[in-house]
Amino acid sequence: MTEDSIAIVGYGCVLPGAANAEQFWQLLISGLPQFKSLPYERWGFSESANLTESDLAAVVEDSLFVNSGSALPRLHQMLDQALEEALEMVPWRPKIENKKTGVFLGCMSAEDTAGNVYLKARKQLLLEEITKDLDGPQDSQTSLKEVFENCFGESHPEMDAQKSFTNSLAAWVHQKLNTQGPALCLDSACASSLSALDVTVQYLRSGLVDVGISGGVEGNLGLEAFIPFSKLGVLSQGKSLPFDSRTDGIIQGEGAVVFVLQRLSDALQNDSPILGVIRGISCSSNGSKASLFSPSSEEQSRLSAINNKKYGTQDLIYIEGHGTGTRVGDEAELKALENSFSGKENPIYLGSVKALIGHTKGAAGAAALLKCLLSLKHRMIPPSPYFKQFPEGVPGKVLQINQAVLPFPLDAPAGVQMRVNSSGFGGANYQLVLSSFQDHLPESLETKKELPQLAVCGFSEVHFSSVSTEIQRYKWKIPPNQIAQLEVSQMAALVAVKAALEKSLIPVKALNPERTVVIYAGVSRSPGMESILESLGMRTLASVSEIHERVRAKMLELSREKHEFSENSCQAICSMVSGRIAQEFNLTGVNYHLDADFASSGYAFLQAQVLLQLQAADTVIVIASQEYPQNNPLLLNRERMQAWVLCTQDQAEAKDLPNLGTVELHP
Repeated sequence: MTEDSIAIVGYGCVLPGAANAEQFWQLLISGLPQFKSLPYERWGFSESANLTESDLAAVVEDSLFVNSGSALPRLHQMLDQALEEALEMVPWRPKIENKKTGVFLGCMSAEDTAGNVYLKARKQLLLEEITKDLDGPQDSQTSLKEVFENCFGESHPEMDAQKSFTNSLAAWVHQKLNTQGPALCLDSACASSLSALDVTVQYLRSGLVDVGISGGVEGNLGLEAFIPFSKLGVLSQGKSLPFDSRTDGIIQGEGAVVFVLQRLSDALQNDSPILGVIRGISCSSNGSKASLFSPSSEEQSRLSAINNKKYGTQDLIYIEGHGTGTRVGDEAELKALENSFSGKENPIYLGSVKALIGHTKGAAGAAALLKCLLSLKHRMIPPSPYFKQFPEGVPGKVLQINQAVLPFPLDAPAGVQMRVNSSGFGGANYQLVLSSFQDHLPESLETKKELPQLAVCGFSEVHFSSVSTEIQRYKWKIPPNQIAQLEVSQMAALVAVKAALEKSLIPVKALNPERTVVIYAGVSRSPGMESILESLGMRTLASVSEIHERVRAKMLELSREKHEFSENSCQAICSMVSGRIAQEFNLTGVNYHLDADFASSGYAFLQAQVLLQLQAADTVIVIASQEYPQNNPLLLNRERMQAWVLCTQDQAEAKDLPNLGTVELHP
C-alpha cells in the first residue's frame, strides 16, 4: 500500500514563557531557559525523598492562559488555548463538524491537583484507617476531618470528577468542537506525544478519520512526579544541558502543543496551509536490550537506518534529539546518531528544546516537532548557547550543535528534511521524519482496504487477588528479588500474556519481534499511582502542627504501608505495563498505553485492526485491566487483567493457529 504523506495544517501551543507559537519562536532564538524554583520544603520530604529545599521546573505561568471565570481545570485551559490557535490557521474551521475527526493526545498524567481530588474522594476511608486503634477520631486539638479539609479543601477547589481523569482531555475536544470520532490518550512515558502522532497518522492513512487533532499535554509538577525522578538520581541540580559533557540531569516542564493534520491530498484539495509534511514515523521497543528505565542505542540506530533507507539523508540538515540531559540517555542517543550517519559528508545539526522549557514529558515530542516546524517556517536553526563540548568518546564528526542562530545554508534544498527523536520509560522509541512542503502533487494512493476481521488466537485472564501466587508458576528473566517490587498490574499482565501465548500455541520464538505490537488498555491511573497518592496524603497530613504525636506516628506508619518511595516508584507509570511485556518476551515492535476511559479495550482492538490493515504489524497483543467505578466515579474497582493474542483471519489460517473467535469492529 502506498503511504500517503500527512500534512500539518495548524499548530498552537502554551509552553513555559510562551502563550502562542510566535512567542515560542522568540524564546527559541533567544536561547533563554525558563526555569524557576518550586519550594517543596513545606512537604517535609527533603531528607526522605532526596529533594532539595527547592527544585527546578519550567512552569507555565497562569497569566499566560488562565481564565479565572472558567470551570475548566488548569491543564484543560492550556489545551483550549493551544487548540484555538491551531484551528485558527485552517480555512475550514467553521465546517469541522462535517468532517470525520479523531483526537489523539499524548499525556502521562493529569495535573497534580487531580491527585488531591482523588484523595478527597478517599477522605472517609483514609480517616477510618488513621483513627482505627486510636482512642477516638479526635486525638488532637483540631479534628482530623478539619485538618484534612484544610490540606485538601480550600487550597484545591472542587473539580469535576470526570475532568480529573487524563482521558477527559481528548473527550473534551470533541465536546468543545461538536465533533464525533475516536478520542484517545496515549502514554509511552516521555515519548507519549509521538505515540499520539503515530496513531493519528495511522488513522488518517486507514481512512477512519479525515482530520486528526493531535499533540501532547502535561501539567503534573506535583511531588508524585518529582520523587521517583529524585530517587532515580536524574534531576538536575541547576541547569538542563542536553548533549553537553557537563550535564547532570533533567528539569521538568509542562505545557500543551496541538496540531491539526490531514492527508496531504486532502489538504491540497481543501486549500489548507501546509506548514510541514510528516513523511513517516518509525517506532520500536527496546525488548530485552535494556532495562525499562534505560535507552537502547541499538534500537535507536535501527530506526535511523529504516528512515535512511526510506527517505534518504541528502536533504537532512537537522535532528531535534530526545536530549533529556541525563548522561546515560544523551550518550546512548549520541552514539546511535553518530553510527547512523557516519558516512554523511555534510554536517547534521542537533539540538534539544528541553534546554529551554525543560522536559515536558507527555508533551515533549510535540514541543520538539513544533520547534522544527517553526525552523522550517523561518528557515533557520535556533541556537544552543549553553553548549561547550560533547561527552568524552563522542567524536562529533557528523553531528554539530550551533551556539548561535544558524540560517539555512544557501544551497539547502527547498524540501529540507528534519527528524524528531523520542523515547520513554517502558522502552518505546520513535523517530519522525518531517519535510517542508514541495509544490507538487502527492503520489496516487491505492484504494484503502477494509478493516480486517481479527482472529483471537489466544486469550487468558488473571485475577488481581491471585496474581502473587500465579506469578510463581513461571520462570521469568526478572531477578526473583525484584518480582515482589513490581506493580501489581505488571505482574498480572506477565501472567496473562504468558498463558495467552501458551493457549495460542505460538512459541515466543516464533513471533516476529519487530512486527509484534503490545497495547495496554485502561484508565491512566494505576493501583501503584493510587498508593503513591495516598502515601503522599498521609505524609502531608502528618506535617500539620496541630496533630497529636500519636496520630502523626500512625499516619507515617500507614504512609509506608501504602508506598515506600524508591527508584521503583516509577513502576506505577502505566506505560511500564506494556513495556514489561515487550522486555520480558523480547518484542521490539512498539508498545504503549491507550486510555479511552471505560472504552479503552474496544479502542485497543480497533487499533489492532488498523495496524494489521496497514501491515504495520503481524501480531498484536492487547492487555486490558478490567475496571469499573464504585459509587464515587473517582474510585475504581479492579478485578482482573485480560490478554488477547490477535492477528488477521488469513494469517491464522495460513499458520494453522487456534481461532478462539473473531472480532469485527465497525467504527
